[in-house]
Amino acid sequence: MDGAATGLAEVLRVTSLKSMDRGQSEISFWVAPTVWNAGFASESVAALVQANPQKSRTIFAEIFQDNPGSARVLTNCGFACAGDAESFSVVRNARVPTWTYLKELDSGRLAR
Repeated sequence: MDGAATGLAEVLRVTSLKSMDRGQSEISFWVAPTVWNAGFASESVAALVQANPQKSRTIFAEIFQDNPGSARVLTNCGFACAGDAESFSVVRNARVPTWTYLKELDSGRLAR
């Protein structure tokens, strides 16, 4: 989302979907700190899940455990916590604890 037309930062949010095997995808999202708590992350994650362009049966997400805002985004969008893991953070130059979330979809369509 480009906010330049409204006098905000040029990039306000990025949401992506990476295809995996066996009908699975991984969703990732980032929102500029200036617009945290404005609902942009929930809006973009929900829209991408609803569109389901890769016809995924399961969508995963991985978030840092010290980021409760991202956990709220995922739970608001119907994701459930599937467990703990850890991942390397380039910015922190360290391995950090993460939570893995998942959302089961029905045959590539949203489960009701």
